[in-house]
Amino acid sequence: MVEQVSKRVAVSSGGAEAGRQGPKAEKGGVVRALILDDDPALCQLFSRLAADVGFIPRSTTSRAQFDLEFHDAVPELVVLDLHLGDTDGIEVLRFLSAAGYVKPVILVSGADPRVLMASSRLGKELHLNIAGVVAKPARAAELRDVFAAAYATIQPLSLDRLLAAIPADELELEFQPIVDAKSRKPVSVEALVRWAHPTLGRIAPDRFIPLAERDPACITALTDWVVRSAARAAVELAAAGYLLPVAINVSAHNVRDLEFPERMQGILRSMKVDPGRLMVEVTETAAFGDPIRTTDVLVRLRLKGVDLAIDDFGTGYSSLSALKQLPFSVLKIDKSFVSDLTTSRDSYAIAKSAADLARNMGLGTIAEGVENEETARILSEFGVDHLQGYLISYPLPLARLLLWLRNEDAPG
Repeated sequence: MVEQVSKRVAVSSGGAEAGRQGPKAEKGGVVRALILDDDPALCQLFSRLAADVGFIPRSTTSRAQFDLEFHDAVPELVVLDLHLGDTDGIEVLRFLSAAGYVKPVILVSGADPRVLMASSRLGKELHLNIAGVVAKPARAAELRDVFAAAYATIQPLSLDRLLAAIPADELELEFQPIVDAKSRKPVSVEALVRWAHPTLGRIAPDRFIPLAERDPACITALTDWVVRSAARAAVELAAAGYLLPVAINVSAHNVRDLEFPERMQGILRSMKVDPGRLMVEVTETAAFGDPIRTTDVLVRLRLKGVDLAIDDFGTGYSSLSALKQLPFSVLKIDKSFVSDLTTSRDSYAIAKSAADLARNMGLGTIAEGVENEETARILSEFGVDHLQGYLISYPLPLARLLLWLRNEDAPG
């Protein structure tokens, strides 16, 4: 079944050149998606998922029909398979570029991941808005998230509206369990923020967090809300008998904000939550924006008892410097190396090296993006401490997380 197999998705915020004009989409509020894939079953799946998030989908297995459909009513989204029998997706990318198309394009392929990423880079160089890449075979749940993220980029959002959403309780947290690599017992959870917009529906964080980061007041208010909500979740988990640390993600602004450690400590004290119950995850890029201020902030967080994880390890250029200079206690191996380590010699080598490095430095390790048992077994053999990913669980609202934890505790 198409919906039951695994996949890898990367959603980017790349876009067309500012001010570049293209053909105008049909008026009247209809948000169209046009899908080109030579597999009729995938056309049906993509159409259903696109419709689920608000698109009016059209699909075809024919390049000639795609061109006709495109000119008949220019879509707000194009979903494009790179393997198309007599033709290929690269020719279609050139067609879209020549047409001045500026709306999101999602690329789909069963090719080698490097081919897929090279195609994505080519699309961006052609000034196309490559909003996502999907490696076949594809799982429906994550595909729906990709379409939802693309839909959200089409809808108007504003900084003022986001600022209003924070006190209006439109934001919510979901929690993805993290388990011991050997016993598979839950050891912590990662809190992930979502925006439940009353008219636009569910908005993915990679749509509104970059918006918040443009304004110091907004990202500060958003982060404080996340800290407070994560602390509240830690209290509820403890009341249910689960003393699980809750990890939160913070932005580059937060780790340069000299008041952040005291503000976080104040929130935790007011809620009677031990600082050790929260972990702060920091990406390498955020950590190196201003090394002096960042070191100041992160050291004070550690002194206050908050654990620190370096997130997305290995995806930048300064990961080793970050580990040497900053007081991290946990290393998270990025999902881009985990998801294909069973098929990619490069990813296998990088994941193993990261696990060895962390062990030699006395750091804990979490591998994110674990989707199958073979990957979990290899990571355990590498000595990785903890696993996170869809093999374990999708992100869950707190009530469903508690049900999941009770099921894990149930005698087998």
